[in-house]
Amino acid sequence: VSTPPTPVTTDDNICQNDPASLFASGTGILNWYNNATGGTPFFSGANYVTPPLASTTTYYVENVITGASGTMGKLDNTGGGNNFNNFQYLIFDVFQPMELVSVEVYPGASGNRTIELRDNQGTPLQSLTVNIPNVAGPHTVNLNFMISPGTDYQLGVSNTSNIDLYRNNNGTNYPYTLSGLASITRSSAGTNPVGYYYFFYNWNVKEQDCVSPRQPVTANVNVCTGINDVSDNSGINVYYNAGGNINMDMNKLTLGNYTLTIVNSLGQTVVSRNVNVSSDVQSDTFDVLICCFLSV
Repeated sequence: VSTPPTPVTTDDNICQNDPASLFASGTGILNWYNNATGGTPFFSGANYVTPPLASTTTYYVENVITGASGTMGKLDNTGGGNNFNNFQYLIFDVFQPMELVSVEVYPGASGNRTIELRDNQGTPLQSLTVNIPNVAGPHTVNLNFMISPGTDYQLGVSNTSNIDLYRNNNGTNYPYTLSGLASITRSSAGTNPVGYYYFFYNWNVKEQDCVSPRQPVTANVNVCTGINDVSDNSGINVYYNAGGNINMDMNKLTLGNYTLTIVNSLGQTVVSRNVNVSSDVQSDTFDVLICCFLSV
């Protein structure tokens, strides 16, 4: 099974207490998480808009290629048989990781049944207790059993349950195979195991999803200061000039390189420039007509 490519992500830069708009692209479903591993996705899609953030926050996105699905097993209970209340089961092989999503049953009475997936020694691996109503025709039971490759798995009902489900004693045609994924090979009947079919019809199965490594995407939160506020700070004076541009006087700042970012009220970057302060008194002009916030 091929691992899909890691998503391509785009960070965002915002001011404190603003939302960020983060983007990801990929070849499948894009699931977003709070953690690099584990957890459950809180969002699916290409564009996640965060709540207002007070500090820089990193999220993680994975690219999911959904596995192909199909049906297998005897389609319905035609061919002859009756409701049955003894401990029997179907035996099947799995060729690659898959999910047994659902099956159909024909109950003779309402009540709880515990459906079990067992290994080839009869040891339960997974189970699900469901209330099955007495309905005319088939009733779908969602199982969502994840199954690894293996031989002679058993699918049956717990011997503590009142089974009362239909089984065929005629009209069977083993094996019931979905090419490359799984095959129901026989029943557990002591005599003529391919002549009986127990309980579980029209299996809905799905290949395992292919999931990429998670890719970080970051909302960078800056402390953004209005022009008037910057002017009040010692060492920096910011003002509009007659041409509608912005002048910034830097007085007695520590010499060195600074990054100046000017953003508008929507959080969009208008100017981002490296400024080298090389003297005690230095001025710079920025060709910006409208600007609301400035971060140094």
